[in-house]
Amino acid sequence: MRRAGEIGLFLLVAFGISWAVWLPMALRGVIVRPGMLPTHFAGLLGPWIAGAVCMLATARRAARAEWLRRLIRLPGGVWGWLLALMPLLSIAGFCGGAALIGRPVHLESLERFSGLPVLSPPLLVAIVFLVNGYGEEAGWRGYLLPRLQAWFGPVRGVLAQAAIWIVWHAPLFWIVATYRGMGAGMLIFGFGLGLVLGGFVLAQVTTAARGSVLAAALWHMGYNFGTATEGGALLQSGLSAIVMTWGGALLLWALVSPAGRRAITVPDFDKRRAAP
Repeated sequence: MRRAGEIGLFLLVAFGISWAVWLPMALRGVIVRPGMLPTHFAGLLGPWIAGAVCMLATARRAARAEWLRRLIRLPGGVWGWLLALMPLLSIAGFCGGAALIGRPVHLESLERFSGLPVLSPPLLVAIVFLVNGYGEEAGWRGYLLPRLQAWFGPVRGVLAQAAIWIVWHAPLFWIVATYRGMGAGMLIFGFGLGLVLGGFVLAQVTTAARGSVLAAALWHMGYNFGTATEGGALLQSGLSAIVMTWGGALLLWALVSPAGRRAITVPDFDKRRAAP
């Protein structure tokens, strides 16, 4: 049961670090809002640190080297870059469309990111990319998803990862202002279903980019700039609709076609992985 032990260690470290930051904030009644401190960002590094701990503790040298290469691997090819940059391209398209219909999205609103003070755009992008993008994706898609897919298969692996992802977010429902404002229906069909279908999207992005964590981090960063800022309801609902449609189509494709399952199967970083 080596694989189960590796996954268990990852979850222990990821949840332990993230919840050690977030649970005290929740108990103190801290509220995280866009464009200001306090921040929940330190907890976002939990999955990345957990992946690094597991690689050091359990992986062979070749697997460690491949995991590190994936952290900086470029998406590669037009398709890989297009998928990785889709949220940012969508934001640009929505902003242009909103301006045409007389409902412009003010760029200043995209600088007010949940849990961060107003910073210069380059610094803001760098922090969100490294902490929110890499902090999550180096663990979720970079380490955990290949393990779960090797154990449960492509579709069930994504579903298992999404379920874990949802539970990991739980303390944020008490401390992040936008989460606190969600009703039960939005939590289930908006947030919950969004993470499930978003898991299929990020699986395809990572697979198309040959396991690149950088590609997944770019996608994650771009999506959150549209949904974790004060960009407005039009931008947030538009990006959510894209993810729901895209992820739902991937799920159906994977259920009926081997090609669909291959499209969401993140390449294994350890070719000599032991059987469970």
